Amino acid sequence: MSLRAVATASWARPLRHVSCLEFSFADILTEPKTPQTLTEKIVQAHAVGLPEGKVVRSGDYVQTEPHRCMSHDNTAAILNKYRSLGAKRIKKPNQLVFAIDHDVQNKSASNLAKYEKIAAFAKEQGVPYFPAGYGIGHQVMVEELFVWPGKMCVASDSHANHYGGISALGTALVRTDAAAIWATSRSWFNVPPVALVTFTGTLPEGVTGKDVIVALCGLFPTEVLNHSVEFAGTEGTMASISVDNRLAISNMSTEWSALSAMFPADKTLERWMRYKATEAAMSPDRMTQGRITHEKVDELFANPPRADPGAQYAKKLYLDLSTLSPYISGPNSVKISTPLADLEPKKIPVFQAAARDHGGKIPKIADGVKLYIAAASIREQEFAEDEGSWQTLLEAGAIKLPASCGPCIGLGIGLLEEGEVGISASNRNFKGRMGSRLAQAYLASPEAVAASALNGVISGTGVYEPPANYSGVDFGFGTGSAKTPESELGNVLDQLESLIDRVESSAGDNTSKVATKILPGFPEKISGEILFLDADNLDTDNIYAGKYTYEDDMTREDMAR
Repeated sequence: MSLRAVATASWARPLRHVSCLEFSFADILTEPKTPQTLTEKIVQAHAVGLPEGKVVRSGDYVQTEPHRCMSHDNTAAILNKYRSLGAKRIKKPNQLVFAIDHDVQNKSASNLAKYEKIAAFAKEQGVPYFPAGYGIGHQVMVEELFVWPGKMCVASDSHANHYGGISALGTALVRTDAAAIWATSRSWFNVPPVALVTFTGTLPEGVTGKDVIVALCGLFPTEVLNHSVEFAGTEGTMASISVDNRLAISNMSTEWSALSAMFPADKTLERWMRYKATEAAMSPDRMTQGRITHEKVDELFANPPRADPGAQYAKKLYLDLSTLSPYISGPNSVKISTPLADLEPKKIPVFQAAARDHGGKIPKIADGVKLYIAAASIREQEFAEDEGSWQTLLEAGAIKLPASCGPCIGLGIGLLEEGEVGISASNRNFKGRMGSRLAQAYLASPEAVAASALNGVISGTGVYEPPANYSGVDFGFGTGSAKTPESELGNVLDQLESLIDRVESSAGDNTSKVATKILPGFPEKISGEILFLDADNLDTDNIYAGKYTYEDDMTREDMAR
């Protein structure tokens, strides 16, 4: 083992760890630029009102001006908060996107009136608007290129993490903060600790992005709680994860308890963006024409967003994709994940299945099974119709649903009844989330969902073949490189460095303190009741049932019942 030395630019703490061969006293005498994670760099780029010389670090509270802010059915509730502020005009209409996608099967007069109210407000204010049935809001944000790599894009929805699939900092905010963005174009952000997740190997045939994130939820159930995640790997490794698979991973990182989850802006992403730029250029009626061109892609990848060398991470995890097999989540918890090979012998009967469209000729769906299909957007459905796979699924007995969230939020048809078992390619299977609390809900890839619908039991396609001498999934702490005493010590020092850095950041830095100005009329103290529930692993449905989330006229008495 070679000796290690610590070079420091501040006598208070080490800046980085280097081998004795790299050591130079110039490192002590020269104050280098503080290296930042990609998360910190993106927040820095969107921060407003920072003191001169301030370098954004994990733990900082920062005022930001996000690139985009999306809301869906909850736009109506945000509108009420916005008007309570006394605001009349949206500060930056093109910063916002309204996309109706949750309760679209609800054709009641009150719900249709709510949608009309949102549409009228969008037209009045000049905000881009996508009506019910156009697609899931996060899909629309990426598909229409409202999201851009290296930008901070937020949404009043927990799955804003989705945007990390194309290297944007996507994170959620509450309705009140969304109303503030409408009125001022600004919000606030507490920069989380950042976890580096390194992928090694390559994704085997028959294993998907959904399998990756389902496995991560079970292999590392608490390690990224309230962290931002940055994924990394060699060019070959990352090339095995398509943009579609990246989006699936980033989207469900919410259930992994992460606040954001970003993939790198690499050659795989560049190829995808080139395709989108060509598509926009060849389709004069496409709205993306003004948002993506080959010139803009050239500019982006001339200096792609990436973390600085030497950036400090709160923790480092790794997963060898080559050792991964198809995984199943559940029942009734995203933190229970099991290799499909372990579940198949149990022949768990399926009553309902739900999947986004997946191509391939298939026979009839098994007796006693209902297969519901919903595309992520109307454009994706049109692609499936053009290639014939959509019609194949319908002829096999599938029941089509609008391009929307639907059963995932527990709204509309396709919900589980008492005693039923369902398997879905959606992202959330909390107890009662997809119907009865006395049902069992599993999550899996669209491929496994389709196979289960055909066979009548939870099963796979048979495409995946385990490698010779397979001994299970290789995962753990660190970067996945060969372990040596030096590398193990380096991992410990890296995490200690990050901890010290966060403590120093919260205690203050070299920049002068700036007092926060309180708006006239804002109370010095706010009092109220806090409801404390002494329980672990609460999910959002424990806090407020998903099926009531978009009922804006509920009384206190209704809520109490």
